[in-house]
Parts: sequence; C-alpha cells; structure tokens
Amino acid sequence: PYTEGIADEGTKPETPTSWTGQYVRGFSNRGSYVYRLAFSPDGTTLATTGEDSTVKLWDWHEGTLIKQITGFPRQTTGIAWTLDNRGLIVGTDRGYAIWGVSDGVKLNDLTGSNSGHFAALSHDGEFVAVNDGQITKIFEVTTGRIDQSRNCSGPIRNGRWGAFSPSDRYLAVAGDTLR
Repeated sequence: PYTEGIADEGTKPETPTSWTGQYVRGFSNRGSYVYRLAFSPDGTTLATTGEDSTVKLWDWHEGTLIKQITGFPRQTTGIAWTLDNRGLIVGTDRGYAIWGVSDGVKLNDLTGSNSGHFAALSHDGEFVAVNDGQITKIFEVTTGRIDQSRNCSGPIRNGRWGAFSPSDRYLAVAGDTLR
C-alpha cells in the first residue's frame, strides 16, 4: 500500500536547518494516492486528500485514522484548514466547499470556483485562494463569496501550489510558471 512518510523536525523546530530528516511514521492509505495534505492549525491532526474521493483525518501523535469524510463527487485535491480547526476547505474537480470537521457536513460552497488544484489560506484566516489549473480566485472564508477587490491577473498554466506571504499582501502561485 501507498504510505506517506513524515520527517522528524529535530530538537529545535523553529530552526528549519535543525531538521534531522529521520523517518518518524507512516500513514497507510490502502493503495490510494494522496494528492495534498495539511496540518491542522493546532498541529494535532493531519488531513489528506486523494484519488479515493475522501478526506482522511489522522491523529498526528498516534498515526491512526480518526475520521474519513465522504460525499465528494470525485477525487479530492486541494485542502486547507480554517484557523479555528473546525472547517476544511476541500477542492474536487467540481469546485471547492467548506466542510465541517466534527460532522463531515458541507457548510458552504465557494461559488464560482471550478476544479480544485490547491487551496491556500491567508494567515489571518479571512481569505482562501484556490486555483482551477488556469485562474486563481480569492474567496472570503466566512461568506464563500469571491473577493472582487483581490482579483488575480494573469493566468498560471497548471497552477498547482499557492501560498500567501506572512503579511497576506502577496500570493505566490506556481505551476508551469511562477507569479
């Protein structure tokens, strides 16, 4: 079976150069590829998405499966946690939605999002950037609406990864190009 490996952060996690690179644990995904993963803001849970059309929540300390969220139309791709640990922003090839962690129920669609390749949450937790492979859109997390004042100009071909700068002033998107 396909297994994710996690590297040890070492004795001083605040200093990236101190990482030991030692294998800590694996999480068995029973033969299904994992596309994206994200730690919860409190660091206790790891969420994974994959080709099996589920989101799996893993206890980081024990390495055990806590919960599996189903109900997605196809493969789950992009993922990001809300800052309060209670919501997951999940992308599929049909768009993005915010799902409740405790009950696995869809809370809100991100209306206007298409297929999902990545989800990047702003550091203040107010916005999420999503990309459908061509266009990056920024949504308000609380309303699920596109923030028209933060439109991203210029397409990114095959946009697969994105990250907000620490100040949330900039958004980097990478695919076949970097903007």
